[in-house]
Amino acid sequence: MRTKLLWQAVSISFAIIAALGVYWVVGPNVVPDVEVIGTLQPGNDATPRNACGSTMPLLGVGGSSLLPPDALKILVGSNPYVSSSKITAIEIGRCSVLTMERTATGINVGAELYGANGQLIARIVNNEFHAISGANSRIERQNDLSTLVVKDGKGIELLYVRYLNRTTIRARGIFGCPDHQPVAFTDEGQVGASRNACFTVGRTAVHID
Repeated sequence: MRTKLLWQAVSISFAIIAALGVYWVVGPNVVPDVEVIGTLQPGNDATPRNACGSTMPLLGVGGSSLLPPDALKILVGSNPYVSSSKITAIEIGRCSVLTMERTATGINVGAELYGANGQLIARIVNNEFHAISGANSRIERQNDLSTLVVKDGKGIELLYVRYLNRTTIRARGIFGCPDHQPVAFTDEGQVGASRNACFTVGRTAVHID
């Protein structure tokens, strides 16, 4: 009996040593600090009813005109923003926290995501997701090339971008900047404010001082 227990102890010890050896060679199972995202591809969702409809306001002129067939609508809360170029979708203080650009291959998304204390949690630049060490942020694609989700270590959604179809993008999230409290945007609108209006944008869609 004593011999059997001894052999069991020896076997367990060898198993632990082997596991430690694998851990030392392979390393822990962690989310990579840099992960390629690539361009978002258009889905097949219908465009939600929004304030732009078939027309858009004329920037700096007044009045409205028919919406060009290639115009890109970015839905941020209850407001649609119409653009045909690279824009800063959301700007908080001095931080361009969400940018978008339509290319021949899809939508390029750039983002800077900050925590409540102004610390940088994650960054998206040049189609790469950069996790900041210690922040435990991660991306979720769910095998869906039209959707990008970034969550923090507690599972809170920091950024959601969906390329609904060829002409429409939906964006929401929690955006901040050093020396600025985070601002939450839901599908219904900016928390604490909602305008339900149509906007034509040149460089910046939403700016919050």
